[in-house]
Amino acid sequence: MITIFFSKNDDPEVLATVKFGHRLDSSKYSIDTATRKFTGVEKDFYAIRSKAAQAVSNDTLFKFYENTSLNLVPIIKNGAKKVYVITGQTAPDEVLLGNDYLINFDKDNNIIKKTKLHNNLIPLGTGGIDAIKASSHQHLGETSPYITATDICAFKLWKGRTTWVISFIVSTGYVSAWHFSDEFLEILTQAEFEKIMKNK
Repeated sequence: MITIFFSKNDDPEVLATVKFGHRLDSSKYSIDTATRKFTGVEKDFYAIRSKAAQAVSNDTLFKFYENTSLNLVPIIKNGAKKVYVITGQTAPDEVLLGNDYLINFDKDNNIIKKTKLHNNLIPLGTGGIDAIKASSHQHLGETSPYITATDICAFKLWKGRTTWVISFIVSTGYVSAWHFSDEFLEILTQAEFEKIMKNK
């Protein structure tokens, strides 16, 4: 994994490069402070993130809530370019799901689609003194009937902050169950889920 720090002028340059192994061991990394130009891939990451930031600032699709921020996560994989927009939280006793978006780009880094992934912002209690073993939220309307990539991102990111063992994402036809201990995802039809619950 490579992280770069770059200047903020009109023609930005890389000021430092930090490399981690796949296990992200904080004691094993290398730092290169040689100033250099962006590589081709870094230029694309910079371009799509910059255009996503402009869209977030100017398009009324994107909502802002008090005591939160919108974080931009650019991803380029197998030629597909996209930026996830995820709501960041400040309250220590809750996990925020929703108010998230996906911006898709063409090969020339132009925005081709903006999608709202959840219809609202969903605050969930983390547990604390009175441990909460399970959490749940619903996907209704145009929201995906399955768990979203941003749900999984939030679960993995805030896992250590909660007492949750499992989280359910319920839609009209399906139930997605995220198991925290082994980070295992199970997707069941409503009928399968109801049958399991009856037999417990």
